Amino acid sequence: MEINNQDIIPVANFLGSLKLPAKVARGVAKFQKSLVEIAKDLSESEKDLVKQFGGSVDDQGRITWPVDLPTAQVDYQQAHKDLFDETAEIQPRYKEEFSVIKDYFASFDQDIDPQNLHGFDAFMDAFEPIEETKEAKK
Repeated sequence: MEINNQDIIPVANFLGSLKLPAKVARGVAKFQKSLVEIAKDLSESEKDLVKQFGGSVDDQGRITWPVDLPTAQVDYQQAHKDLFDETAEIQPRYKEEFSVIKDYFASFDQDIDPQNLHGFDAFMDAFEPIEETKEAKK
């Protein structure tokens, strides 16, 4: 399954807002663990980009740019945008993880807080290729 880097946090927030049946909750917990790992890697990649363009990141995550590199920040912002436009691959941690989640959300019809709409939409979009693949095998 693939998910855009820019959608990692909204999807994790959406999933964290739900009360789920135990079997589904287990699959979602494993899925969220994958999201957290990707988010950590993404954070490290962001720091590496800052350094690549001559900046530095302090312990609070604040970025400083040297005055002798006037285009560094602009160049970094483009590279950062490109990084967040990339997709991350998520592999299931156990055999039925994706199918349990997909089956539950196939009939999901709960109200969603407006703050979680983007995360919900991105989450459902990530599962569409899995459904299409399953349909093609029938």
